[in-house]
Order: sequence, then structure tokens, then C-alpha cells
Amino acid sequence: MTIGYLYLTRNRANNMAYVGQSSRLDAQNVQSYLGSGDLMLRAIDKFGTDSFHKEVLGYFDDQNSLDHAEILKIAELRNAGESLYNSGIGGPRAESALREAMFSRFGIIPRLTQQWLDIVANSSVEVKSLLASIEEPEPDDFYRELEAQLLMTQDLGSLCPRCNANVGEVCRTKTGNPSRNHARR
Repeated sequence: MTIGYLYLTRNRANNMAYVGQSSRLDAQNVQSYLGSGDLMLRAIDKFGTDSFHKEVLGYFDDQNSLDHAEILKIAELRNAGESLYNSGIGGPRAESALREAMFSRFGIIPRLTQQWLDIVANSSVEVKSLLASIEEPEPDDFYRELEAQLLMTQDLGSLCPRCNANVGEVCRTKTGNPSRNHARR
């Protein structure tokens, strides 16, 4: 049974791409959903949805294979020198755990693009095994990783009128956890 699909969205205006996955298989979503990464959402706001073309790369029956396919596609594009809206390596929400597991097992980091691609492409059974062994992160670990990603991708150049986050600080939810920028920051 199909659980999700992998897609590539390309900006016709600047040729930048976004690789993502979705578990929403209804025709409307498959046709219109372009992506939700922070950099991608800003690009959609700036260029408008008509500037983007989405291509479904494949449908998958298990999450492990879908995660691996996303990691592989991002690695292929980065290795080819493409500019991406993706800020991470793809795959599971526990991205830092995967990076650590890959370094521990293969001695490789994503910044070594050719070597990373070679491992992801040629050791798929082992990479999928690592993916399967990674558990969902504890809430504190998840929010710490989310905040690190938001610090890299969000415009934090002004005060937030909604939560009073200072310049350079990530917005906070009611629980005190990091969140995407509030509107009109």
C-alpha cells in the first residue's frame, strides 16, 4: 500500500529546486502542494506559485524507502552543484541522529558531497538499516534541532510583535518551544 511520494519542485525564475515528500495522496495535494521548507515557503511568497513546476519522482510503500529516496535525490542534486531550497539532508525528522549514525558507520559528513552521494547510492541497504534504527527524537532534542535549522533559514532581523522575540532570536510558541516566524515579523 502506498504511504507517500517523493517530488521535486523547481523555480522557473531561478532554477532552484526543492525535494520533498508527502503522505497526502489525494489528487489536489499531489497536483498543488509545492513544499513547506522555510526557504521554499519564502520563495513561493516572493515568486508566486505560477513560477514553480512540480514533478512527482515516485510513490513508495514504506517510510524507510521514501526517506532514503529523498536523501539520495538531495545528495545527487547537491553533488551536481544545484542550488536547493532544502536546508537539510532530507529523510527523517531526526536528521542530526542520521548524520551522526552515518559518520559513525561510514566516517562521512554531508558536506563531502561526492563521498556522501557514493555512500547513500551504493550502500542503500546499510543506509536504510541506519534509517530504521533511528527513533523519533525526544521533544527537547527535536526542538533543539528545529531551533538550529530555524536560525539558519529564518529572517530574524526584527523584533516579533506577537511573541516579543528579540532580533536574532527564534519565535516561541505558548509552550516556549521554537516556532517558525510569526506573520509580519
